[in-house]
This record gives sequence, C-alpha cells and structure tokens, in this order.
Amino acid sequence: MKLLASSILILVFVLSGCARQEATLTEAQKTMIRQEVIQAMKPMWAACEKMDPAIMTKYCLDSPEFAFATSDGKVYSYAEFCKSWPETVARFPAQKISIRSENVIVLAPDAALYCWQGGNDMTQKDGTVLRADPTAGTYLLRKVGNAWKGAYFQESSLPMAPVKPAEPATAKK
Repeated sequence: MKLLASSILILVFVLSGCARQEATLTEAQKTMIRQEVIQAMKPMWAACEKMDPAIMTKYCLDSPEFAFATSDGKVYSYAEFCKSWPETVARFPAQKISIRSENVIVLAPDAALYCWQGGNDMTQKDGTVLRADPTAGTYLLRKVGNAWKGAYFQESSLPMAPVKPAEPATAKK
C-alpha cells in the first residue's frame, strides 16, 4: 500500500510540474513526441529480450530520480537495478515480451508516460517457462539529448506461473 501511495504521489508531482509545459505544445508536436517514444521503445524491448545488462542499462537514466518498481513490491535505484540485472539473467537467460496495447501521454517536450499492457514469458535455466500475463507497465521517459531514457518504471502483473508444455503431436493413422 505504501508503494502504491508513493507511486501515485510521484505521478501527481510529475503531472503537475509538467502540465504548463505540455499545454504549450501543439497537437502536431505531441503526435511527433508520441511517435518518437513508440519508436524508442522498440530497441528497449529488444534489449529486454536479449537479457544483456549492458545493453538494457543504456536505455535507463543514470540519475538519482531513477526508480524501477517491480510487481513484487521492490523498488530499485539505478545502481541497484544495474546490480540486479546480472542476477536476473543468471536465473532467466531468456524472455519474450508481448505488447497488446501501448499509449503515450506527453507531459513536456522532454517527458512522457509510456503505458503498455501485454504479457511476459521468462525462461529459466532448466527450460521451464514462467508466464506473467496479464502484465501492465507505466514508464516515465525523459529525453536526454536525442535519446529517450527510462527514468521511472512500474510494472504490475499476476504472479508468474509455469506454462504447461504443449502436448506432443500424435500421428494420425
């Protein structure tokens, strides 16, 4: 409950602080920013699926404002997030993310909320696949130079559950 209240408070501050800047943007500018963010997320998702910590962290904002809130209630700073990725990769060497919907809320020329809904299959070292579906996420992205970087990530999902292996095909006679 404390995590939810903190997340809402952060979101209120971000939204209230960016509201005046957002109002000065034209619809064409907002559309362009939305498209930029959607395009920026593609390599971020690819990096997540490659499970390469060095690649993944390059899409994150190395800043005291960075936070990654997981569906199990943990909140990581940038340093903690960077430290946790190798541990995650050791446990889950592969993952597949499916995006069913995504939306971008433009906050300012250099800030946007990216909201997505989909699922996540994570493969353990022994080959067992764990699924979190549905999963939803809200990410605060900041534009630094020409790149959009994640400053705040929050994900929610049902607990991961093993995926039953497909039944082997039987030959018809």
